[in-house]
Amino acid sequence: MSNFIWSIHYLRAFAIINIVFIHVWRIPNSSTNDITMVDAWREILFHNSSIYFVFISGFLFKHLTKRNYLLKFYRGKLKNLIVPYLVISIALLVLFYFIPNPYHVNPLNLENFLSNLLYGTTMPHLWYIPFILSVFVFCPLLLWIPNKILSQIGWLVLLFPILGTRTATLSPGLYLFLVPIFIFGMFASLQFDSILKKIRAYRNILIIGGVLATVLLFFLYTKNLVFEQYQKNIFESVSYAQKMFFLGIAILYFEKFKKNDLVSLDYIAKTSFAIYFLHYPVARAIQPVYFKLVEGLKINVILFLTSLLFSLVVFGITIVIIEITKRIFGKASGFLIGY
Repeated sequence: MSNFIWSIHYLRAFAIINIVFIHVWRIPNSSTNDITMVDAWREILFHNSSIYFVFISGFLFKHLTKRNYLLKFYRGKLKNLIVPYLVISIALLVLFYFIPNPYHVNPLNLENFLSNLLYGTTMPHLWYIPFILSVFVFCPLLLWIPNKILSQIGWLVLLFPILGTRTATLSPGLYLFLVPIFIFGMFASLQFDSILKKIRAYRNILIIGGVLATVLLFFLYTKNLVFEQYQKNIFESVSYAQKMFFLGIAILYFEKFKKNDLVSLDYIAKTSFAIYFLHYPVARAIQPVYFKLVEGLKINVILFLTSLLFSLVVFGITIVIIEITKRIFGKASGFLIGY
């Protein structure tokens, strides 16, 4: 296996596109009192897309440490994750002092200020950064797991997320849901060629499993069967299974491509940290204009198309901001936006 694995690189682009859609693809509540197709398909297709990023993180952590790049790995996280996270979070907290914000953040309260930084609650999408950083803190302990044992437990750890304990904020249930996927990513890095053979052999089963899981999620969501806690656990469990099926299919698909084969996805993968940090603030900044334009519309087809257009506009503006920042600050932009 070569040092640079293009399928995992392209998978990073696939992951961030999914995450942008779960946060951005929506319509105003005033347009309907019912569950819309936009709501349904957004949650069914893109909920739990963080699974892809967690898998990639575990995979690359093991892949790089196998090559004695541990220090390089942590330097990269300091530049592209920790510092940009602090810069953007603090900037948002300062901004929220001057303008009304929908997240009820009180930046003047020191305890609340530090709590928002610690738990990633300044904006809804930022929870992932404290989560994955806390995992990285304890990653060296995972390196103590002998490769032989990791190979034995690699598949077994996938049973824990089936409990569907995911929560929207940091909690023991969230760690029980996502950390096993990180460990599986480490295992996949160790046994990548073998896993690829299994994916190829069971490709049709993965496709059928993904379709069946999607149908079941559609039934659960559109029938409003996700309100009690045990129903939420079932939904999270099925969503997890669906994303793991999709993960296998995506890896197999991207294995066909190498360097310069998918230029657009290559760029999106390289800028994925910056896209993650910026897409949500961009969406919330221009969302009032979009909602005002479509407010009161009852035609689902038009709402569907305009919501897709809005998502693409947010993505495009985010890329423009990234490029402007990169041109102005050069390499230092990594400390500001993660690229």
